[in-house]
Amino acid sequence: MPDGQVLDCDSALLDWPFLERYSDAIANLREPPDAQWQELADLTTKAENYVNQGHLVWQMISLGQPR
Repeated sequence: MPDGQVLDCDSALLDWPFLERYSDAIANLREPPDAQWQELADLTTKAENYVNQGHLVWQMISLGQPR
């Protein structure tokens, strides 16, 4: 998952201008300009790991009909 993607809502398939509202913050997370942004970037990296773990859990859960 690319850096900052947890907060990135952009899609080439969606032409919705409001999806760009976090573009500046995402740029700062990808290349932190100072220590405060670096701290947030580090937290975002942890969040990305949690999202990946969540995806794995949902892949293991059967959503089919109970037997």
